[in-house]
Amino acid sequence: MPNDDSGEVELLSDTGVEVDDGSSLAITLTYMYTDNIGFSVLGALPFEHDIKGDKGAIDGVDAGTIEHLPPTFTVEYYFQPDSDVRPNVGAGINYTIFSEEDADSELEGVVGDTDIDLDDSAGLAVVAGVDIDINEDWFFNGSLWYIDIETDADLETALAGDLEVNVD
Repeated sequence: MPNDDSGEVELLSDTGVEVDDGSSLAITLTYMYTDNIGFSVLGALPFEHDIKGDKGAIDGVDAGTIEHLPPTFTVEYYFQPDSDVRPNVGAGINYTIFSEEDADSELEGVVGDTDIDLDDSAGLAVVAGVDIDINEDWFFNGSLWYIDIETDADLETALAGDLEVNVD
């Protein structure tokens, strides 16, 4: 569920983009360094998001779709390591890889044939969750993540030239 914020699309005053929700299957693997400290890696299948124009000449226009993978490494603290239910919090770093950037025909109707390229992103991540024992070595985990993803989108358009927009 992106909490998105966009700069203006370069050369198109008072415009921006918004990013719709996307979901995917994710897994975390944790190595318990001590009873209270764990090192975790978050992996997932690609998330897919629709991008829409926001304000100005592209307001409401379907701009395209993107996919991303957000591998994330965190160090986590477990409050009750001997309990069957183990609340935890953590912080770490994320590196987001963007792919499958496709312009929508609606956007191309406004600015002509368009190629979209999003820069990969590195940012901070925080997590809060709870592990519930399945057996001695395996746990079910429920968690909430906040991952800071910021990218520059470069658009090569036939009618408006090269455009850029920063998206958080």
